[in-house]
Amino acid sequence: MHAFTGYAIVWLVIAIVLGSIEVLVTSFIFMLAGLSALVPCVLASFGFQFETQVIVFAAVMILLLGLLRPPLLRKFNTKKTMLGRTESLFGHIGEVTETFVHGSGRIIVEGQDWAARGKDDFIIGRKVKVTGSDGIVLIVE
Repeated sequence: MHAFTGYAIVWLVIAIVLGSIEVLVTSFIFMLAGLSALVPCVLASFGFQFETQVIVFAAVMILLLGLLRPPLLRKFNTKKTMLGRTESLFGHIGEVTETFVHGSGRIIVEGQDWAARGKDDFIIGRKVKVTGSDGIVLIVE
């Protein structure tokens, strides 16, 4: 039995723990670190010094994080960016339904009634463009 066999078991346990954490976190960092821990596990079983194992672990982890994580995130990122209700209306044309007084009124955009603000006082029936929002109030011009 080789003196470094104990380190091989330690690296294997580290790999399993990191893989288990990845199941909960799903960031690919723990998975790649766990895979990186398998390399020094093999080195330890061949009797390499502990310092060498740590250096190889760090180098492999940096390499895997740099090369594999970005494409993995692109491929498996299921979080689609959703626009808020107001942001989805930016650039749309609406129609004034309540005359603007002191820059505030109401408009209809995409069939929905919205409170709106603008620099001018618009009259009913005027077409306006949504340029932004302030909370749930649309900004128009």
